Amino acid sequence: MPGGGNFVNAAAQYGNWTLNDSGDVAFSALLDTDSLGLDSSDMGLYAWSGGSLRLVARTGMNFPGVGTLIKLAPEFVFGLPFSGALINVRGDIVFQGTFLDQNSYLTSVLLKIDGRAVDLQ
Repeated sequence: MPGGGNFVNAAAQYGNWTLNDSGDVAFSALLDTDSLGLDSSDMGLYAWSGGSLRLVARTGMNFPGVGTLIKLAPEFVFGLPFSGALINVRGDIVFQGTFLDQNSYLTSVLLKIDGRAVDLQ
């Protein structure tokens, strides 16, 4: 997968995949890596558009002003990813995740526009 790791699983429930009017897809995936050494599998958010797959967010990725992404789910959700991702016709993606910033966990909602993340909280 882009950014590292291999695809293990994706939950089938809505909120882990989304389709826009242009036919682009955003989806969350469980990966076979543990990049932070937390004894839990990494998670990645990906977008499929124009025949190519790109990384949007991944465990261990730093988002300035927010923190390091721990998982693509609220703090109290364990196991499979649940990012709640939505993609619009421009390819902008909104998603939620649990982040670590200065040794405290927080759940935040981000909007990723043209590779730049905006904290919506």
